[in-house]
Amino acid sequence: MSDLVAAPTVISVDPGGTTGWSIMACHEEAMVDRDVPILMNIEHEERGQIPCIGIEGGEEACAEYIVGMALAWPGACLCIESFYIRQMSVDLSPVRITAMIKYGLYKAAHEGPTNLVVVEQQPAMAKTVATNDHLKKWGFWNKTEGMDHARDADRHSITLLRRALLDAPLRGELWPHIYKANGELRAD
Repeated sequence: MSDLVAAPTVISVDPGGTTGWSIMACHEEAMVDRDVPILMNIEHEERGQIPCIGIEGGEEACAEYIVGMALAWPGACLCIESFYIRQMSVDLSPVRITAMIKYGLYKAAHEGPTNLVVVEQQPAMAKTVATNDHLKKWGFWNKTEGMDHARDADRHSITLLRRALLDAPLRGELWPHIYKANGELRAD
């Protein structure tokens, strides 16, 4: 297990024609103390976005990139923005890209353990927790200048870290090599 991430790490994906991604790792002890601000304990953060339409390989290449990124962080949690059809004339690239990512991870898991937990999260939840005003106040808005989809991925990373802080069993599910099932920090 020594090759697993040492800190609770979230890789978030906002899939679509332009797919945003965000990686955030928080100090493991900060996740068990509600009085410690998570955002003050981010040890690693990066973000970006990938054009998935109009590039060679298109959506498949985009999904392969995300799968490769997720596999490069063994023991991380992959958070994918969930997508529900609300109108008939809608771009379904988020659905296709999500399916390709899940299939890519499924194939990888059959070649060997990926130690990766995958969760989906509603866009409304992320936009409620990490509003535009909050992102500006927290200093994340400027880091995503001109990258709206990376900004949405940041929202998901921040939201999932916050959820894990407040929900000990969820924390244990997302990073079982760092936390016990009850959310307590492992001593080993």
